[in-house]
Amino acid sequence: MPATCCGTSRECSGSGRPPCATDRPAAPDEDASRPERPASYDGLLRAFDEASATLVDALAGAKPDERAWTWSADQTVGFIGRRQAHEALIHRVDAEQTAGWVTPLDPALAADGVLEVLDVMYGGAPEWGEFHGLRHYVRIDCTDADASVWVQIGRFVGTDPGSGEHHDDDDLRVVGDPGVEADAVVEGPAAALDTWLWRRGDSDEINVHGDRSIYDHFRSAVHHPIT
Repeated sequence: MPATCCGTSRECSGSGRPPCATDRPAAPDEDASRPERPASYDGLLRAFDEASATLVDALAGAKPDERAWTWSADQTVGFIGRRQAHEALIHRVDAEQTAGWVTPLDPALAADGVLEVLDVMYGGAPEWGEFHGLRHYVRIDCTDADASVWVQIGRFVGTDPGSGEHHDDDDLRVVGDPGVEADAVVEGPAAALDTWLWRRGDSDEINVHGDRSIYDHFRSAVHHPIT
């Protein structure tokens, strides 16, 4: 479903006001009221500008390795800066696709986005389960950024203590170069790979080589909606 410009402005302005950036290292107050949604499009743009300025000022006044609350195991200001850069990048794509005018993505930022989405968004799993790795590896090559990401495929097994639902799912983990030939290679421009992994783009510029069954396992592990 395509994003609306108003929806994207709300998402970015909301994600641009993280308590972890302004009140580090405290966790967010779950009972705190959120700012009232602006009634007009101009109001949304002003809210976005204000939230962005607050975030930039907070990050500029802290060191990347400084402790800060985040929803990740990585409790640093650096994680927030990186996560917000990619959050803004993908929602920029949403807005440009809505407007029908998509501009190029910086290859270096998009290449780091490939690593981040695989490591954090797909590779991060809840503590109530375990990853059981297989001896099979996929290498993702960003052909215009001289960057590669290795992932090990496997299965995530565990029972959600909240819902009681048992999981036994295709999964992956980012790993260092394992010193063996990749079972499958996925290659393409960094922007094409980043938007494809975020389900914002197609695979027209992406090529796959090697064992198709290993690629299918990889594809299953990343074929989930993320926003």
